[in-house]
Amino acid sequence: MVARVEIDYKAPARYGDVLKIISEVNSVKNVTLEFSQQAKKEGNVLVSAATKLVCIDGNFKPHAMPLEIIESLKK
Repeated sequence: MVARVEIDYKAPARYGDVLKIISEVNSVKNVTLEFSQQAKKEGNVLVSAATKLVCIDGNFKPHAMPLEIIESLKK
């Protein structure tokens, strides 16, 4: 579940632009993941974002992620 998103729009993209999208894992904990993202055009950052996700169970309560997912994301 998305717990938080912060986005900074710095410049527009146009139809037909070739964009490079970069997404990185910043933090992996038992229940939460934090990512950063950027959209670039010709080396210039158009958009930067930070996203925090929370793993939940069927009742929307925080729930630990499976260990194999945590280990995979930490690589």
